[in-house]
Amino acid sequence: MDQQMQAFQIIAKAGDAFSKQMEAISLAGDNQFEKAEELLESAKEDLNAAHQVQTDILTAEAQGTPMETTPIIVHAQDHLTKAMMGDFFVREQIKLYKRIEKLENK
Repeated sequence: MDQQMQAFQIIAKAGDAFSKQMEAISLAGDNQFEKAEELLESAKEDLNAAHQVQTDILTAEAQGTPMETTPIIVHAQDHLTKAMMGDFFVREQIKLYKRIEKLENK
């Protein structure tokens, strides 16, 4: 697979993951925690797929197949980083929504 296709795979999968993460926050804000968790699991699968492509790129580089740094690969890395950070922050936000819901129902 060529470099540009790898970059587009990362962008697509990381973008899908991030979209699902944002939808999960919305659902959790409406106390729909089960649906939010399901979306987060699906987002994690997308994130893992994007991360695997990144790992393949890094492995090839380590084995002597250099990758040219292009704007599209940098853009792909930005998407992956955003989605990886999103995973952490969305999970933390959902914890807060759960605490709020619990306190409101006391």
